[in-house]
Amino acid sequence: LGLGHIHRCINLSKEISSHDLTFLIEDFGSVSSLLKEQSLKYIKLKPGLSENADIKNTIKTIQDKKIDLVIVDRYGLTNKYAKAIKKETKLVIISDLRNIEYNADLLVNGFIGYKNKIIFNKHGTKCLLGPKYQILNPIYTKKKLTIKKKIDILATFGGFDSANIIPVLIKSLKNNMNDFRIKIILGQSTKKNSELTKLITKYKKYISIIQKVPNMRKEISEAKFGFCAGGMTTYEFAYMKVPFAIICQYPHQLITSK
Repeated sequence: LGLGHIHRCINLSKEISSHDLTFLIEDFGSVSSLLKEQSLKYIKLKPGLSENADIKNTIKTIQDKKIDLVIVDRYGLTNKYAKAIKKETKLVIISDLRNIEYNADLLVNGFIGYKNKIIFNKHGTKCLLGPKYQILNPIYTKKKLTIKKKIDILATFGGFDSANIIPVLIKSLKNNMNDFRIKIILGQSTKKNSELTKLITKYKKYISIIQKVPNMRKEISEAKFGFCAGGMTTYEFAYMKVPFAIICQYPHQLITSK
């Protein structure tokens, strides 16, 4: 769902770049190109594999490449998968919301609903919980600079605007175009459908619209206010202390928003 899982793992890869890293991915369209841009190695699995086939392919990769550690960050993870992988090698799981009851060697969950703490779950897995452990891009740990606010409203709804929020937002702002400096980041996988193309053409004098950006920290720091979905970007806006509103792409993001 979206590209939050893959961006989080790319963030982590920057911190452990001295190791030989390989991404094992299901690519529904744009993940491999994103990894290529980052000069990261990857193996593609066929999208929509059954869990048994996924386990089989993952174990084959572990054995063929003599993998020492597997880091799993995926939607719909089960303990069946975790148990099978842990039999083969060390296992770290990155999870969301309140999902922590996994059998692994280590679990990381940066959900805002947890206070920062370290506990052990019922499987004896060490769990690092709370937003202190959210895996942001290392650029966010750099010294905060005083940056001139060039944009009144920055809108970004993740790597893929699955709920087609951007056209709704543009239309809602149409009577106030002259009042604000507006920038919209479409996202890596968002395609310009006919409705969006017409709106971009109609309001191109008033809105700066770009597909993707190399440095989201810079974009956020230059904005007075943000609109985003309920994923990783919420933590980035919060970290930069830029006020923002959440418009959710998926039902589970409502939990983070609340």
